[in-house]
Amino acid sequence: MTLKTLSGKLFIAVLVAFYVCLNIKIILQQSNDKQQANDRIKQLENEIFSCGQHYIQNMKQPAVPVSAFTQSVSDVLPQWKKLDDDKVKTIGKIRNKKGFLTIAIPSIQRANGLKYLKDTIATLIEKMTNNEKEEVVIVVLLGDFDKQYNEKAIVILSNLFKNDLSNGLLRIVQAPRSFYPELVNLKRNFRDPAKRVQWRSKQVIDFSFMFLYSRNISEYYVQLEDDVLPADGYVSHIRDFVKKNSNRQWAMLEFSELGFIGKLVRSIDLEKLARYMMTFYDEQPIDWLIRYFKDSMAQHKVILRKPTLFQHMGLVSSLDNKKPNRLKDRFFPGSVGSNVKEAPAPVQLKGDNPSASLHTSLETYIHHELNHMYAMSTDFFWAKTPKINDTITVVFLDSLRLKRAAVLTGTPEHAGDILREGVLEAAFEKTNLPADERDESVTCKSWREIGKFQNGEVDVKELDKSLKESVYCLRVRITGTQQNWIIFRELAVFINK
Repeated sequence: MTLKTLSGKLFIAVLVAFYVCLNIKIILQQSNDKQQANDRIKQLENEIFSCGQHYIQNMKQPAVPVSAFTQSVSDVLPQWKKLDDDKVKTIGKIRNKKGFLTIAIPSIQRANGLKYLKDTIATLIEKMTNNEKEEVVIVVLLGDFDKQYNEKAIVILSNLFKNDLSNGLLRIVQAPRSFYPELVNLKRNFRDPAKRVQWRSKQVIDFSFMFLYSRNISEYYVQLEDDVLPADGYVSHIRDFVKKNSNRQWAMLEFSELGFIGKLVRSIDLEKLARYMMTFYDEQPIDWLIRYFKDSMAQHKVILRKPTLFQHMGLVSSLDNKKPNRLKDRFFPGSVGSNVKEAPAPVQLKGDNPSASLHTSLETYIHHELNHMYAMSTDFFWAKTPKINDTITVVFLDSLRLKRAAVLTGTPEHAGDILREGVLEAAFEKTNLPADERDESVTCKSWREIGKFQNGEVDVKELDKSLKESVYCLRVRITGTQQNWIIFRELAVFINK
């Protein structure tokens, strides 16, 4: 008998004894009839005997093993979250020696997808030295559920990169279908279409698989997409940047400003990263989750190498083959050398920008969020698929006398992503509504146009002379159709102090 079992029995015995004493005392106090008291005590004895028999029978049942309470994380995970390495389809030699860097490339079917993938692999290998090829492993995940497409891709890649597969530099893998959850009835936290939610949720699982599979291959792990161009000498530049930050606490180093491209982590953190991602796979896009993971690992600032080392080259989205994907890294110069200076950040007006709430009817592209245009950030607000009468509204906490207001769109790298036709408007009345009924469309009243966009910019000066009233709200309103997305680089407000 264990100490725990003995303690349990002793507790039951004490409890029963207390119950008996208490009941006898109550019976004797409340009864003047001795015979009646004796009958009640006899009844109590029978109840105690019956309770004891029941307890003894329960004690004879098999005990719950301690192991039931000491399962590993892997044991209690749903079946789809477990990775059996033996079930992973692998093409290519597996090296016995742990290397310096794993380059992971997830790929799924899309227009020109195989061409992108072939070019990316070829360029990555071409820009390595022979010594670097001994310390680097490129892992390509064919993540499409279409088996025929995957078999076709394997044949093509095996013929093109036969030597690289045979010497262990390149490895092609496919995850078992059992690793994936049923991608149906998923949460729609951002009112995204069901197709998009399914696509981004599967993407999180694809990446999580790569994290788990690659956890023991190399010392470091960097994630790319299948349509990128690496800079010259990228492996040595990664090694140098890791050394440069060796005395600094970090969870992730970045070699591209875009999405998940060029994000480097230590391989010892890959399993932790995979579990984190799989926990929230249907909650948010992968680009957002990696930021939260970084914060959870006590790294609250981006550590981005400039110039960056990987440029996005593809033009077709894996979500929608009809929509172009023109994303470009602002800090990628095309070729990295010791004499290349860091790419300059766009000029900022740096307005006073008093406290305000921002609202928009425009759709945000990934992490380029609305507040960036007002917060004097190095980032910007990138709006997708603009339509006539889409708006951005700034609601000030207090009415203000404005001196100047300006909105700048586009960047040198994305010169076409400007607002071509639009106006800047001011509101001179505001209705104070309860917090749960507040909406900028009814909060701000008496709108008046104060400026028009020309060449993607509006900059209205000397407002303290042209406007006699205080301003409660500012609004950018789109007045024409356009195909390009819009980068709102900065909204600067200067007040009359």
